[in-house]
Parts: sequence; C-alpha cells; structure tokens
Amino acid sequence: MISAECNGGNQSNAFKDSKGNFWFSTIKGAVCIDTNNIKTNKVIPPVHIEEVLIDDISLDFSLPLKFEYNTENYEIKYTACSFINPKKVFFKYKLIGYDEDWISAGTERETKYMNLPAGEYTFKVIACNNDGLWNEEGASFSFEVLPPFWQTWWFYFICIISGIILIVLIVWLFTYRLRKRKEQLEELVRRRTKELQERHEVIHDNLLYAQKIQQAILPMKDEIMKSADEYFLIWQEKDIVGGIFIGFIGYQTQINSSFR
Repeated sequence: MISAECNGGNQSNAFKDSKGNFWFSTIKGAVCIDTNNIKTNKVIPPVHIEEVLIDDISLDFSLPLKFEYNTENYEIKYTACSFINPKKVFFKYKLIGYDEDWISAGTERETKYMNLPAGEYTFKVIACNNDGLWNEEGASFSFEVLPPFWQTWWFYFICIISGIILIVLIVWLFTYRLRKRKEQLEELVRRRTKELQERHEVIHDNLLYAQKIQQAILPMKDEIMKSADEYFLIWQEKDIVGGIFIGFIGYQTQINSSFR
C-alpha cells in the first residue's frame, strides 16, 4: 500500500467489489488489492544449526558427541534464512529421546536443556516461512549422554557374579560349620563312650575284687553244717556282691555281709 494510514471519517474506509477486490481509501489515494493476483512465498527456508554449547563451551557438533552423565547445560542455537520476511520465520524443535511432542519456539532461535539423563538423543529443528510453508527436513545432530559406572552393563555383570559368589560362599560356610559341628559331636560321643567303658571296667574289676573278699569272709558250707543240724537260705543278692541271710535250726545265726 502507498500509505498505512486510511481515512474515511464516519464512513467505512474499505469495501469489497463484485470481482472480490479489496479497496482502501488512504491519505495518499485509493488502493486496490487484487485477491486473484496475490503471490505466495513458496521458498522453503533452509534451516541450520549454528552452535552447540555444553556447559558454556562451544563444540564441533559435526563429530560424534558423547558427554558425561554429570553434564549440566546443553545450549543449541539455530537459524533459518528468508529474504522476503525473516521476522516471520517460525520454528519448532524436538529432542528425540527426551521430548514427546514438537515444541513451538515461535521466532526464538535457541533452546536449552539441563541435566539430561543417560541415553542417545537427536535434536531436530524445522522452520516455516511467512506463508506457513514448512521445511520438514530441517536440521539435526545426534549425541549421547554416557551413564554413570553404576548404570553400565559391566557393573551389573560384576554385581551378578559377586552375588553368585557370595551366595556360594555363604552356603559353603554354613555347610562347613555343620560339618565341623557334626565332627565335634561325634568326637564328644566317642570320648564319653570311652569314659563309660573305662568306668564300667573299673566297676567290674572292683566288684570282682569285692566278691573275692566276701567269699573269704562268709563261712564255708562245712563249717555251717558243724554248727547246726540244718540250715536254709533266707535271701541272697543276685549281683556279684550282696547280702546273704542264713537261718539255722536248733539255734539261729544271721550272717550278714555286704560289700559294694
């Protein structure tokens, strides 16, 4: 338009004719817009990633990038060229592996991420021109955030092997203690059995010795017959050594001998 300032007073300063053209009254004259002859911007804006800063350090993102798990700040700057109306270029971006949907950035030409978890990522940005024609291919680059050592496969493997060794060691130690306890009990039984056998032999020898003494003290049968016409046995111990009571007819005598 010749001028952005229109006039018309109390009347409308714009109308549409029968051909679909729009007319505007400006301070510099009438302006007609032919809607059938409006040109659309069909130039797709090329998209470029300008710079990648990791913890405020610029890196060459054309090479494979790998970052430690404790990396904090990821800053990405991008742009798109449009010579017709560069201020009307709009952007969308997505960090594949982190963002679920596309993020509309408007006309902003940089974004930031912080404290990304371990994993593989691809940052992709697309742009459209002033007429909404999108560059779907856009620009992208990939990088990887390395996991801490306690989240690596070899650490899990070491933990599994260590766990198996620990279980085997516990079972072996438990079995060893049971075996040692069994040996101690068997040794105790053998020792007690030997002690009992030795005591039995001592007691048996003492009883035999006491029997000999008892037989030496008790009167012989011939002597008993000389002292009494008749005699009878009242009670006799069944063990090797015990008491014997003998009764006599004519006069009664009790001979008691008990040795143990």
